[in-house]
Amino acid sequence: IVAIHGEGGHPLHSWTNDETGSVWIRDFLPGVFPHARVFTFGYKSEKLWTRNSAEMVSHGANNLLARLQNARDELPVTRPILFICHSLGGILLKRALLIANQMREQNQHLVDDTCRIGVVFMGSPHDNVPETGPSPGVFAKLSSSAKKNLEQLKEATQELKSLVSQFSG
Repeated sequence: IVAIHGEGGHPLHSWTNDETGSVWIRDFLPGVFPHARVFTFGYKSEKLWTRNSAEMVSHGANNLLARLQNARDELPVTRPILFICHSLGGILLKRALLIANQMREQNQHLVDDTCRIGVVFMGSPHDNVPETGPSPGVFAKLSSSAKKNLEQLKEATQELKSLVSQFSG
């Protein structure tokens, strides 16, 4: 099981209950899936959607593939993988799976093993941000960081459209 956090997230804190301090992917998933190894993947998500968003997503995706390969070197290559992705972590995974599929000889097991189990997308965009964005009243109530993030995501709409098209097709 590989958990990938979303925008502004953290490899552990994103999966932590603030009231109890429990990290559900670490504290509860092993009880449900006792033979599973649970990993988190972290990336600099605050810099993901910038003018160089396509490059940043590809860099994060390649980093994920390299880390998965390193983690799986000692294991049978047929071990299934379940990805749990939050928000923009799902976009990063989509790019990683596309890269893995393009380099199928090196990554055959990754694509096949993911297909045997699957991906859980939680709040991951699967389409573009509406061109108009939120209504002016809603936009005025957003924090300055949320406004900045929304503007960056709108700028990256073309990259997101291309990724969705490739991933779906």
